[in-house]
This record gives sequence, structure tokens and C-alpha cells, in this order.
Amino acid sequence: MSGKIMAKSKMILSALLAGLFVVTLFNTVFDAEYVNAAFDENAGWHNYTYNWGHVTRSYIIKMSGGGYMLFEAIDDYYVEYRDSSFNVTKTLTVPRELTLFGAFATDGTNFYILSGQNNGDQDDDRECYRVTKYNSNWERVGACSVNNCNTTAPFSCGQSEMVNIGTTLLVKTDHTMYTSSDNLRHQSNYEIVVNTSDMSLLKKGNSVGYSSHSFNQFARVYDGKFYGVSHGDAYPRAVMITKYESLTNGKKVNAIEIPGAVGANYTGLRLGGFEVSDTTMLTAGTCMDYSLWNEATSQHTRNVFVSVTSKSDDTTTMKWFTDRAPGAKHYGNPFLVKVNNNKYAVLWEEYEYGSTKFSYVFIDKNGDQLGDISSFNGYLSDCQPIYSNGKLVWFVVIDDPDTNALVTQIYTLDVSTGAVRIIQPTKISEATVTGLADKTYDPSDDSIPAFTLEYDSTVLTEGRDYEVTGTRVSGGKGYITVEGRGNFIGSTTLTYNIIPKDVSELVIEPVSDITYTRSKITPEPVIMYGDVTLVKNTDYTLTYSDNTNVGVATITITGKGNYTGTAEVTFNITPVDLADCTASGISAKTYTGNPITPSVKIKYGSYVLKADTDYTLSYSDNVDVGMATVTATGTGNYTGSVSVQFEITEEQVPIDEDTYTWVKKNGKWYYVDQDGDPVTGFALIGGKYYFFLDSGVMVTGWLKYNDVWYFFNTSGAMVKGWQKISNKWYYFEESGEMVTGWKQIGSTWYLFAGSGAMLTGWQKVDDVWYYLASSGAMKTGWQKISKKWYFFDENGKMLTGLQQIGDNYCLFNGSGAMQTGWKSVDGEWYYFNTSGYAAKGWKKISKKWYWFYDDGRMIASDSFEENGKVYEFDDNGVCINP
Repeated sequence: MSGKIMAKSKMILSALLAGLFVVTLFNTVFDAEYVNAAFDENAGWHNYTYNWGHVTRSYIIKMSGGGYMLFEAIDDYYVEYRDSSFNVTKTLTVPRELTLFGAFATDGTNFYILSGQNNGDQDDDRECYRVTKYNSNWERVGACSVNNCNTTAPFSCGQSEMVNIGTTLLVKTDHTMYTSSDNLRHQSNYEIVVNTSDMSLLKKGNSVGYSSHSFNQFARVYDGKFYGVSHGDAYPRAVMITKYESLTNGKKVNAIEIPGAVGANYTGLRLGGFEVSDTTMLTAGTCMDYSLWNEATSQHTRNVFVSVTSKSDDTTTMKWFTDRAPGAKHYGNPFLVKVNNNKYAVLWEEYEYGSTKFSYVFIDKNGDQLGDISSFNGYLSDCQPIYSNGKLVWFVVIDDPDTNALVTQIYTLDVSTGAVRIIQPTKISEATVTGLADKTYDPSDDSIPAFTLEYDSTVLTEGRDYEVTGTRVSGGKGYITVEGRGNFIGSTTLTYNIIPKDVSELVIEPVSDITYTRSKITPEPVIMYGDVTLVKNTDYTLTYSDNTNVGVATITITGKGNYTGTAEVTFNITPVDLADCTASGISAKTYTGNPITPSVKIKYGSYVLKADTDYTLSYSDNVDVGMATVTATGTGNYTGSVSVQFEITEEQVPIDEDTYTWVKKNGKWYYVDQDGDPVTGFALIGGKYYFFLDSGVMVTGWLKYNDVWYFFNTSGAMVKGWQKISNKWYYFEESGEMVTGWKQIGSTWYLFAGSGAMLTGWQKVDDVWYYLASSGAMKTGWQKISKKWYFFDENGKMLTGLQQIGDNYCLFNGSGAMQTGWKSVDGEWYYFNTSGYAAKGWKKISKKWYWFYDDGRMIASDSFEENGKVYEFDDNGVCINP
């Protein structure tokens, strides 16, 4: 259907109800069958398209039981049965046979459908028409096929009609013919006659009442004879009535002669109805004043007429019912409805300034008015009104802007009182719902809660009165979409609460013991609801406590979305066995007569353990010369022990300075005895250690001895502690050994390169970033570096990602820089203020209110209650009722 007609029907629906008695249908209980189908929009479809009519798709017939049957050709054929009060009792669809629909008819017992298909190849063997017979239960009985019929396109102009006398069925239709000698394909009317007792073909062709081109066709039966009408523009150029004497013979009467050139499509006339009385034959339509004929234009004013042709002398009288001035309202193609032999109704639509109404007048068989013309706001369609029980009845399908649904309206017009009534379906939204209970969330259960719909104290039936067409769950609520069926239209949404499942009632798999790592340990337990595994940050969030040091750590599971409540699961953080650590060797120590207690460097990965915090030291055999043992025993986050041996060498006896003297030869210093023999190796002279090569030369500067580096100043004395050498800082043990790697000096940790030089600034060790001040001291906690803020844990490790710092949450990017503003983490939104802390609770941002959990997550597509008020939040987290 064109957008123009659809827009028109929406625009004037509000005006439709003025002056009419509108009744909404309610279906009392029927034991009926329904299909999920519906009529298509048909308002205004009785009008011509350009210069010719088109196929009628909509029909209504009176059933013998007192009810009605509505028929419409859509994709398939949709059939709807209604009782005498127009309640829907049954619907069904009938499959198409051939692709094109032509017409529908009934002989009072059986149904007939005319269908066809195009034949552009001009194939004589191709079936172009088919008349299919169905019994009263719509069971296919048989069909009559028509081919070799000079047809390329059936139903190309105007409507087709089928009428019967007994078992003889006359089909009045049209076709576009094969290419003629002028190389054109012309159009004309066409007739088919079928014997319905066996569905045999009695006749095909135009032996009676030929008209070309034929822009509309009608057929009637009166007193045992067929009558037909065609609207032609050439042969003849007239509204031609055919009075059949037999199937092959009849008389043709040009009721209305049309001026203009033969074959000119514009005729200034549209034909909408045909009826027959005992003395006259009547046609109805709209026509211009032919005295104003001008072939140069087709924009003429048309008024509503009835032509009355005498059966006795074939003379025609024109009866006019409108007198339209140019530029004023215009009129739709009228219907002509027979009430009895001497009473007929003429109905037409009037269009003016964006509104539509229909008008009607009753006339006698001579076309004389039996009363005034009446008008009502409303529609006609392509459904030919019928006369039944003192009323004219037809149906219209419109697009209802309130429900965005197609609405079938039944019109009745009382022929005695002129009262017009529109009977239309009830909006399903007007039904009341009861029994819809809240439902506890269960991901394995996609059923919806039971509910009952009632209207006017009667329970509605699913499948007959409504269908559930959609369900969804969002924001703690369930939504059920219900669409009306039968006597109900539109849709409505039923809402119920989804009660979140308490996570404490779910299966939480135990968390295995985890060895201490120096960092916060954040295992993710598996949480099951039946066979469904919950998803972190969608169904729940995790928070941790006591999850760094050895002991019992706790994971708190907080329900989210479809889950609520909290549950806890614990796991053990077990200490690191010192056997899994590495202990550095200890250089030989000189006998002192006292217990020698050197420190030992123990590393777990890249981390250097802290004495008295991570372990304690004990010693054995550490006084006398020989092999001594130092044993480190784990404490706190460490367990087990590791032992390292070191050698106690003979006491370095100070050299008797009275028997040795310093000698300088060739710029080199020696320390020689009275015989001139030089000292070699380490020598304690004047309370300081020196080292002499095998040649006796005193060493200054760097010396590597037994894989240990030492440094001797310019006087030859071995240095200890902090030393600045070549503008770099080094640290030497009491033994003179140069330190490399991590070293705790006092309470401060320093890092020394493999060369021994103290490091500063950013340093990466075993994939961990540290920051060392210009003094070399390792930084911890908050640090502002190059105008950016960073955080280092107690072990100096730079943090990245989302981190809990004290009672607050902070976010650091991959380079460790603190983040501010809106940030998304694992699908959750956070807002970090200028101090880097995630917002909690209510926060007004850019004039909009948001709410954040204690862990900083923004609430979205959800609600929560505070101080007795339930606050709702949209998908973007904005509170919609602050």
C-alpha cells in the first residue's frame, strides 16, 4: 500500500469517531481455532489507480448460521469468522494457488477463488487462470485450469467478479493480450465459464460483451440471467452493459458514451458499482461534465452519479448526487448496494482539507432519492458492502496510530434509521492482569511466571485473545510483551520483579592454599548456580582482606545484577620455604677470637629478604679457625631454614712495623722486611688493610680477588662503607667486599648495579618497576614524578591497574601513572577525582547524579533503595529520579 494512503488513515483516525457509535468488541468464551495472521490495510482501496480500477482483495459474506465471514487476499488468503455480534470465532489461512489473486465468490455452499500468473513468453501451454473450488470447511474440492487464452498478464486493469446460476459460474475478468500486429500488447475484458459440479471449462474468451481497453468489470444475476458491465476506452468507448441471453449470445448496451479519441486512456469516469432490478440496470461511479471535455487535460472535476438504463428500450438517464466545484472536495469511487428490488444505497468517500468521511443516499430502481444525503466521519475500503438483517455491512482495515497495529473495523449502517456503528477490537492494554507473581532469578529457568488477563470480568485465553510475543529481563525486572489476537489489538507490557538470588545460597568452590608472593593475592573462586557458572563483575564482585601475608585470607563475594547478598570464602596463604630461596656465599673471615656473625643475603626471586623480619640468623663453629655455619630460619611469611658456610682464616697478625719498612721502586710501593723480602696478599698495617701482588707491588684502585671486588684508596688502604668513586657511589661491606644488587643499609633499601654503582631513578628488576631517589633510597607509597603521581607498595613495587589503597580504590595505567575522571575497568565504570580516589556513594558530575559502590563501581541499569526511596538508573548510570 502506498505511503500516502497509510499516512492518510493515521491522520484522520481521531476524526473518525466523531458522530459515530463506536463499539469495542469483547469475545465471550468460544471454543475456536486461531492462526497468527491479520488483515492488511484496505481503506480507500475502491478508488481507481490513474485511469483504471484494480483487483478487489477484501470481501464479506453472510453465513447461513447467522454470522459473517471476512476474506482478504494478502500473501496467502486470510479468513476470519465472526458471530452475529461480530465477535471473532475462528481464523485460518488458505495457501495461494497461482501467484496472482483475481477474485473470491461463494454460491452459498462452496467457495471459489480466481488466481492467475503472468505469461510474458506467450506460451500457449502456460496456465494463466485457475478457478479453485473449496467446500464450506475450506477443503480443496477441485479446480478449473485455463491456458491457450491469448493472455500475457491476467488482472491487469480493474476488478474481477464471479457470479453463478446453479452450477454455472461466470467469471468476468480482464487480461493483457499477446503482441498484436502493431507490435503492442493490448488489454481487454475476458470471460471464463465453469461447470462447478465437476469444475470443467465451459467457455473462455470474449464472444459476449467484448470491451477493449476495459478498466473495470462487474457481473450480476437477476431472474436467472447474467448481466455484466465493462468500462471501455476504445471498443466501445463507453460504459457497456451486457444482457446475456446465453453463454455465447447477448445484447450490448452503451449506457454512457465517452467522448474522446479511441484508445485514449483518460475517460473522465470511474466506475464503482452495478446492480439490476426488474425494470432497470444501474451503474454507479464518478464522472466529469462531458460538455467540458478537453482532451488536452485530464484534470477535470468528477461528481457522483448513477446511470439508470431501461431494460425495455435501453435508454439511459443520468442521476447526479454531488455538484463539486473545481478545487473543492473530491469524491471516491462509489459503491452501489442492493437492499431490495426498489431500494439501493449509494456510498462514496469525500476528501477535503486532510479529512475523510463517507456519504450515502438511498435511491429507488429509477435512481430517484428516497431521502437526503447523509455524511459521517469514517472510511470505505475495497470491501463491497452487503445487505444483511436490515443493515449494510462492510469492513475496513486501518493503521491505528495509538497501537501501531492494523485494526479491523466493522461498519454497519441501519437502512431504516441511518445509524452508523463501528465495531472494532478492544486494546489488549485495557485488560487487567492478576496473579503475576515476582520470580527469584534462576539462569536455567527461562519460563515466565503464570498470569491471568481479564476483561469485563472474563478470563482471556492465550492463543485466542492474546499471544506472548517477547520476554526480557533487565534491571531487576522481567518484562512480558503481550499482543492482542482476535477481538483484541495492540500490545502491552506486563512487569514483574526479578528477586535477586542470594549468593550465600550458591555453591562456592573452595580455594586452594597459595604460597606467599609479597603481593596481594586475588584468586577468583568458581561460583555455581546449578550448572551455570557466574561471571565476575556481571553477577558478582570480589573484595579481599588479609590477602598479602601468611595466614587466613578472606574473599567477600557481593552479588550484583541478578544476585544479591554476600558470602565469604577463605583460603590459606602459606609461607615460602627458605629452601626455595637462594643464599649468597660469605667471603672468608679472619679469626678474631670472638664469635664472627656475618650477615647473609637471601633472595626469593628478585626480592632480598629482610633480616629479623623474614628470617633470623644463628651461628655455629664461628669462633675458631675453620669452617663456620650461619643458619637462616624463616619467620613471618617464610619458613624452613637454609645454611651457608664460611671460612674463618687465621688471624691477620699485624705486621711488626719495626722490622718492615716501606720502599718505593720505580714509582711502586713495597712493604719489605729486613732482608728485603716483600709482603704479599692482604696485610694489616697500622690498623688498615692493604693488598700486595705476588710481586710485592701495593695495589691501589679496584681489585678482584677470589671473585670479590675491593677498592683501595691512593694510599693503598682498603675502603669500607659508602665511597664515591669516579662520581659514582658504591657501598663496601666491613670486609671490604663491594655490594651488588639490593642492600638494606640501616632502614633504607638501595639497589646497586653489577658494577657496584648505586642506581637512581626508574629501575626494572625481574619485570617489576622501582623508583630510587637521587640519594639511591628506594621509594614507597605515593610519589610525584615528572608531574605524575605513582604509588609504590611497601616493597617498592610500582602498582598498575585498579588497586585498593587503604580504604580507597585508585587506578594506574600501564606505565603506573595515576588516572582521574571517567574510566572503564573490566566492563565497569568508575569516576576518579583529582586526588585519584574512586568516587563512592552519590556524585554529581556535569549536572547529572550518579551513585557508586564502596569499591568505586558505578551503578547502571539498576536501582537501589535509600531512606525509603527507590532510585532508578539508566544504561549510562544517570539517576532518572534524583
